[in-house]
Amino acid sequence: MENLPKIIQPNAITTAKYDYSVTEKRIIYHIIKNVQEKMSKGMDETLFGDLVLSIPISELVSHENYRRVQDGLISLRKKSFLIITDIDPTGKGEHGWLDVGFINYSKYDRNSGLVKFQVSGELMPYLLELAKGFTSYSLMVALSLKSEYSQRFYEFCSRFKDTGVWNISVQDLKDMLNLSDKYPFFANFKDRVLEIAKKELKSLYDKGECDLWFSYTEHKTGKKVTDLRFKIVSDKNIKALISKPSEMQFISDELRKIYPNEREQEFIKSALNQLFNKSALSKFAKRLEELDEEVVLGTKKRSDLPPLIRYILKADYGIS
Repeated sequence: MENLPKIIQPNAITTAKYDYSVTEKRIIYHIIKNVQEKMSKGMDETLFGDLVLSIPISELVSHENYRRVQDGLISLRKKSFLIITDIDPTGKGEHGWLDVGFINYSKYDRNSGLVKFQVSGELMPYLLELAKGFTSYSLMVALSLKSEYSQRFYEFCSRFKDTGVWNISVQDLKDMLNLSDKYPFFANFKDRVLEIAKKELKSLYDKGECDLWFSYTEHKTGKKVTDLRFKIVSDKNIKALISKPSEMQFISDELRKIYPNEREQEFIKSALNQLFNKSALSKFAKRLEELDEEVVLGTKKRSDLPPLIRYILKADYGIS
């Protein structure tokens, strides 16, 4: 798997909210791949404007089904792509957002066999911003997946492949998949989304055609499944399913749920570093699990956790 061509996708895009068909997403994969190739050759400020790409139509669809490409490009131009940003446009502390389409126009020349795209300049900073983290995944795998949910979960899992664990609420996951108003019953969401993606990735992994797959456990608040913990098995962390999830990752995920504001992120980083230096990760992770259990049982409220955890860190570990 290591020799497969790869593309690098910014996490702002991996975690964005959108709903694209398999064909549309394949077009997006090619756009990102071409942007990456241009980046590797060097770039200047002009790349932050609208970028025009020319791609052989044969690379976008098999069996010369070119009408599918046309339909996908027309649909892709009309669809919105929502990125929740860390920008504060109001000065009042709210997060910002960007609503943009991937392409402004497309056209096809039968003589050359090329499709020409214009990629939105508003999207370019998110494609070019290397410093904020990327998802690296195999282009061949992404292009081979038949389900749009398999494509999205492949991206999600690629982002957390190194740690082997990913925690997320059911509602946040549905929001990212643009399914907020669908599948009100978790059993339907599980059967029609989670299991479809899991089975396709596992099948390709078993055949040596994919570099990862995932399993997941359900966590309930009362009788309702509210949170999911994914364990990612890859060529790099084949023992992920039977090993304990990274304590550092677990604590990081939990604290970010409890302290979601951007201004609190420095506090989280400082706490993690100090817990690591004091060899206290295991002890504190266990305490977080106990607190979570108390919330589930109703003996504590989730709103109690932010001040309580700050008190515990200061009183028990000397961290403020």
